[in-house]
Amino acid sequence: MTGRGRHHFAAAAVAACCYTLLAGYGASYRFPEVFPFFNWALFSFPPKVYDEWSIRVLSVNDQALKQPTWIEDVPQFAGDYYTGERKQVRTWGSRIEAGDTEGAQVQRVLFEQIFTAVDSVEYQLVVRYSNPVERWRTGALKGVRVVESYRWERDQDA
Repeated sequence: MTGRGRHHFAAAAVAACCYTLLAGYGASYRFPEVFPFFNWALFSFPPKVYDEWSIRVLSVNDQALKQPTWIEDVPQFAGDYYTGERKQVRTWGSRIEAGDTEGAQVQRVLFEQIFTAVDSVEYQLVVRYSNPVERWRTGALKGVRVVESYRWERDQDA
C-alpha cells in the first residue's frame, strides 16, 4: 500500500469509528437521531399503546344493530366519516376530559350533523386503545373505554 493509500485507509477507519461512537453515544442516552448519525434504536423499544377517540353506533332509526359498530363501518355513515369528523370527535373528547362542558357540547352539535340522513341514532363516545402495529395487522384492540352514551333524533319541526 502506498503512503497515500494508507492515509485514505486511516481516514476512513477514523471516520467509521467516530460515526459508530457518536451513534452509540446517542443510543445510550436516548438522544434523538441527528442526520447523518443514527443510533439503531428505531425498533428496540416496545411499542406504545395509542388511544383514539371514536364513535360506536348502537342503533339507527330505532333499530338496534346486531352488535355495537364503529361509525366508519355503518353503511349509513361510512361515506361521510372523514378526517374532519375524526378531528371533531378528538376535539370533543379532549374537551370532555378538560372539563369544558360548553366546548364539548359545541363539538357534539357539530359532529351530529353527520346524522342528518337518518331519523335517530344511539351511539357512544369511546376511547379505543391499541398497539398500532397489531391494529394494522389484525385490527385487534387492547381495550375500549366508553366515555358517554348519547341519542340523537331529527327535529320533528324541521
